[in-house]
Amino acid sequence: MRPPSFSLAQYKRETACPPAPPLSLAYLSAVLKKDYHDVKASDTFFKSMDEAASIIRKEKPDILGLTSSTDHRASMFELAKSAREFNPGMKIVAGGPHVSVMHEQALGNYPVDIAVVGEGESSFPRVAQALEQNAPLDNIDGIVFKSSGGITKTRTGSYIENLDSIPFPDWSGFDFDSYPKDPLLDRFAKTDKFLKGLNPAYIVASRGCPFNCNFCTVSSVWSTKWRSRSAANIAGEIEMLAGKYGRKYLRFVDDTFTMNPQKTIELCKEIIKRNIHIYWDCTTRVNLVSEELLGFMKKAGCYLIQYGVESGSVEVLEKAHKGISKEQVIKAFGLTRQAGIKTNAFLMAGNPGDSEKTFSETKELLKVICPDSVQAASTIVFPGTALYEYCKKQGFIDDGYWLSSRPAPFCTLERSFSELQKWVNELSFPYMTLKERIFYILSLLRDAAATITGIHVSTRGISRYRS
Repeated sequence: MRPPSFSLAQYKRETACPPAPPLSLAYLSAVLKKDYHDVKASDTFFKSMDEAASIIRKEKPDILGLTSSTDHRASMFELAKSAREFNPGMKIVAGGPHVSVMHEQALGNYPVDIAVVGEGESSFPRVAQALEQNAPLDNIDGIVFKSSGGITKTRTGSYIENLDSIPFPDWSGFDFDSYPKDPLLDRFAKTDKFLKGLNPAYIVASRGCPFNCNFCTVSSVWSTKWRSRSAANIAGEIEMLAGKYGRKYLRFVDDTFTMNPQKTIELCKEIIKRNIHIYWDCTTRVNLVSEELLGFMKKAGCYLIQYGVESGSVEVLEKAHKGISKEQVIKAFGLTRQAGIKTNAFLMAGNPGDSEKTFSETKELLKVICPDSVQAASTIVFPGTALYEYCKKQGFIDDGYWLSSRPAPFCTLERSFSELQKWVNELSFPYMTLKERIFYILSLLRDAAATITGIHVSTRGISRYRS
């Protein structure tokens, strides 16, 4: 179960609304059903805590599996507490990126019995089987659990080498059409009318990333070893999503989709050979594309590529361990535009070394690469990253922070929040639609009023800001 979203408005943060069901739950549902477990996957992100608790009471599960991001961890632990109160014998298993990193803290402070670390498709079914048979958990790799001796951590689980061995995600318990519009696709739909009403379904072709960007949690959760599914296996899932579920737009959520360009070309050829008519987008690095690759991607239905540009400053890119150059950024955007594929540039404000000078360099780079869209954000400090360890050494944060309900903090070690937000707004505003600009201006007025009164008004209700 994905718990209800935690209201971030009280901390002057907007909640990002997912446009599709969670891929992790669909995968776990599939592997558990394969092992003949009775499973109900439920996404309560847009429901109230009472509604989520009501579902648990109605289903009366022997094992409650919960997953959450760092920003919404408070809801996960609140729901776990509620479930434990009305069913003390229920086993509660937690997973997801936050618990994968902060597992001992989660077990030591919340009503969680077992934490699954990293990939759950191999360990969670074994946990379920052991609990059903009242068998010991010690020999299951990749978990942490409460025991008579305190908290026991088993051997680090090996990552799944053959991703084709995992069954396709089970989407039977989800309603794709009940999710809110994807802001990015909605923006492009203003000009490309065929996108109107389309929302992405998630799919993943590979896992892991060998790069070590200082702000990213991927290597600590999914490992630095990159593993890929076969072209035939991926194409089979695409056919399922397009045929069985009527999906017309897919989003590859790989951290680096074109890590192996030749494998990407093989996938594109397979899609073309099977005559699958579908649009899709992906995220990748500017140093991992070529004219040949982009040509095949376009023919296979690629509509958009999202590139992690982050900054136009060589100094900032080096400190972030990004491993790319401005020349590579310029070349990638030029080749992508030439191939007829839309581009979105991810940008950050607040990485170590950011200054007025580096911010100006970023603005100048945008003038050169001319992306079709920009998504700018202040740098956030997440557990499990090199940036987090750096911030801890500087006394900016410690592990005790995650016992609060506060979202992951903006990195304000060198720049104030107001300065970072000013940079983000300057980068984003030129790429907003008229509707987005109106809402943006209204949000500024709302926030100004909230700063004076301490009261925040949103579509989710009224709340007070917290310091």
